[in-house]
Amino acid sequence: MTTRSKGFALLELVSGLAIFLFMLVISLPLWEGFLQISEMSKVNNACSLLATDIADIQNKSLFKNLEDPVYIIMLDRYGDGYTIVKNQTIVKSVRFSELGLDPVLATCANTNKISFSTNGSPQRAVSVNVYSRKNSSKRKYVEVQPVTGRIVITDETT
Repeated sequence: MTTRSKGFALLELVSGLAIFLFMLVISLPLWEGFLQISEMSKVNNACSLLATDIADIQNKSLFKNLEDPVYIIMLDRYGDGYTIVKNQTIVKSVRFSELGLDPVLATCANTNKISFSTNGSPQRAVSVNVYSRKNSSKRKYVEVQPVTGRIVITDETT
């Protein structure tokens, strides 16, 4: 009379575990690369969103015949986004954490306000530093050039 064993032999379990660990070791660097690409795409999306809103405020300032800047973009002091204000009334509030762009920060060294004159030039030259909290070595800048008011997104890798 022969007895049939139920289950796996120890050799089968060890070889299955070795194959699984080998595949895991190969896939970890790929996964890390995908995470870095994901972070940079979040930074790119935040830059595009900020540049679009800056261009919108610039266009609205061009078509107003007022001497004072009506629209102002105010950067969050913690870097989590910005707020668009018209005559001290909040028009739009953008928080990166609410949009799924969580590790992204936007800071500016010289001012936290962006406003334009009626001819489309900014009140001051602005360079907004956009980067990921997890990897701050790869940064992007949203720059508003002083005389022309041209909005440029530039890269920096240190």
